[in-house]
Amino acid sequence: MDPLSAIGLASNILQFIEFGTNLCGKIYEVAGSITGLTDENAHLSETVDDLKKVTDGLSTSLEGNNKHEVELAKLAAQCRDLSEEMMGIISKLKLKKGDRMWRSVRAAWKSTLKERKIASIERRLAEHRAQIVLRLNIMLYDEQSPIKEHLKRIEQQAINLGNQHGTELKTQRHQLKDIIQRLDTFRIDNADPPSSAVCLNAIQDMRASLSLLISRANEIPRENDILRALYFPSMFRRDDAIGPAVGDTCRWFVGEDDQSDQSTDEESTDEESDHDSDHTNSTHSHAENTPKAVSQRITGLEEHEIDNQGLQASPSIAIGEQGENNDDDTQSLDSDLEGILEEERSSRKDAASRFLHFLLHDHSVFFIYGKAGSGKSTLIKYLADSGNVAVRQRLDEWAEGRRLIFISAFFWSAGDQLQRSLEGLYRSVLFQALSQCPELTTNLFEGAPGFSGWQEVRLSLLKKIMVKLIQILDPKRYTLCLFIDGLDEYEGDSLDQTELVRSIQDWGRSENVKIVCSARPHEEYMQLFTNQQRSMPLHDYTKGDILEYAITSFRGSSASSHCQEVSSVFALAQEIVTLADGVFLWAYLTVRSLSQKMHIYPMEKLQEMLRATPRSLDNFFDQMLDKVDRLTWARTEKFMRPFIYRTN
Repeated sequence: MDPLSAIGLASNILQFIEFGTNLCGKIYEVAGSITGLTDENAHLSETVDDLKKVTDGLSTSLEGNNKHEVELAKLAAQCRDLSEEMMGIISKLKLKKGDRMWRSVRAAWKSTLKERKIASIERRLAEHRAQIVLRLNIMLYDEQSPIKEHLKRIEQQAINLGNQHGTELKTQRHQLKDIIQRLDTFRIDNADPPSSAVCLNAIQDMRASLSLLISRANEIPRENDILRALYFPSMFRRDDAIGPAVGDTCRWFVGEDDQSDQSTDEESTDEESDHDSDHTNSTHSHAENTPKAVSQRITGLEEHEIDNQGLQASPSIAIGEQGENNDDDTQSLDSDLEGILEEERSSRKDAASRFLHFLLHDHSVFFIYGKAGSGKSTLIKYLADSGNVAVRQRLDEWAEGRRLIFISAFFWSAGDQLQRSLEGLYRSVLFQALSQCPELTTNLFEGAPGFSGWQEVRLSLLKKIMVKLIQILDPKRYTLCLFIDGLDEYEGDSLDQTELVRSIQDWGRSENVKIVCSARPHEEYMQLFTNQQRSMPLHDYTKGDILEYAITSFRGSSASSHCQEVSSVFALAQEIVTLADGVFLWAYLTVRSLSQKMHIYPMEKLQEMLRATPRSLDNFFDQMLDKVDRLTWARTEKFMRPFIYRTN
């Protein structure tokens, strides 16, 4: 017999033992009764019918593949024989109405059945219970058991695919082992045997655990097939490639204090593939050929150019240098900085309040828009992080005990075809939804074609299944929060992008669905996302971060060298804020470049360099490449080729 059939037969034997143990008590009660016969006969007839149904589950034509399965089949046969004996006893208790001998017969049965018939049946039921516990322990947990091997294989496949049922199956196996060990102690402890009620409770627990185990083991292979068909290797690559925000620059968006010191770690800040998400940091082995890595290497090569200039630094007061005048200037700088930050904190508080209200109370769509490099992808990654307690707590409050499905999807124009297409979006959303709630699989894919050719399935079918997912989410049981980053990086034209936005808005009309999405402020998005309470221009809230980051960086770079006056540095930082126009990536690259040159050039020259810096990120990168001399090109060519190829 196959592994699941063996487990099913064992569960049926347990059901018979449970039913038979209860039936013994009922037989004794009826035998000792001196009341009328009509109701008792009717009850006995129902009992016989129930016993027959339970016994039917013990019939099997399957042969065992090993000695344990053979013994299991023998045990089932013994239980069937015991069932026949119990039916014979019950038939003798069913007397015709009006029989004057009833009371005397009942009295005789009361004394004999308890000592012989019922006692014998109860003893054999206990023996069968001990045998089934022993067989189950071996079949489920022996290292050589094919049943254990089968369960572990499908369990591990499910866990690898993120299928929640795989984790549940693993939990059930451990719980079942505990129950088996508890029942096994009953068999061993003859000196102080447990009561019948205690044994029955343990059997009920075991049956429930076995039932769920069988159910999951039957469902998981089909679920795994569908998850395998939906998955594609680059599904989470964009998410992984986005590094953490600099310092605490995103915490304000969820109403948390963002006044902690800002980190200036260069490894946590970078540019996105087409300049839409700053602070990118790949965790994959291919990271050396990402735009981030290329930019870091090129930026580092500028030092050669600076060294070759041979320019003399202008003598001036270094920031942080000891002295009364410098202390006064520094205090004034801190005061001015705090005033600017406080002004922005007020506007941030209003934006955060609107977003938190959306998380707690609204459904529909919240739209975050911003210029290229303003940090949209970094913010979406921060909000969609499963470890973001502030976001998850509010969503849990909104869910009110319902199942929360938490999904994030990232378009990426520099990625492969699936990363910038609707097919990739649908497959990513469906994969994550069914990983978290695999019980939806049967309903969602009922009547769908086979999945061996899933890669060639039409986009129209994927779209229908996506719509069906929203429709089958019972508002009383499920809630869905979906984060979608980079709508503008979707490969479709203007009409396609408009259709995508309308689809997202349709999904958000369900009372149990809320969506947070981001894009650049393109016209097609601004015309459709018109609710001011559920939209936010991110680039309007980054000025304080840019100013604080610039001043912190300038202080660090100039503390031990000839440098500039405090007031001049503050003015330079303010001008960077103005020219950046909310684009943190542009500011980061500019500040880094100027910090390297601050100990070489006078302030006038630094300001001239700043004003000559291209405002467009594309032109900025072109300028960086133009400064690399021909000798160093050979050192970077191997890093540039993959990036240029993928971009084109």
